[in-house]
Amino acid sequence: MPKAVKISDELASTAAVFAGVEGRSLAGQVEYWANLGRVADENADLPVSFIKEILIARAQVRIGLKTPYEFDENEVLLVALGAHENFYRDLKRYLA
Repeated sequence: MPKAVKISDELASTAAVFAGVEGRSLAGQVEYWANLGRVADENADLPVSFIKEILIARAQVRIGLKTPYEFDENEVLLVALGAHENFYRDLKRYLA
């Protein structure tokens, strides 16, 4: 259910510029930034550019342009040997 939220004029103006470039509505741009910020906050060790790539891949999978990535035994072994397990967990979650 949509909710009305007050934002500053400065944020609205900046979002409008980016929305025009990205082909989003003003609300869509603010939602995109909020989602990106939430994921970045939950994964502070990942660069924002990488998080964007994950979100793009997730959207591509959702609409059928790509297929989900399946981890092979070597990647599972990396996790078992101490590679950053949250990275693999998050990547699998976003690509699913």
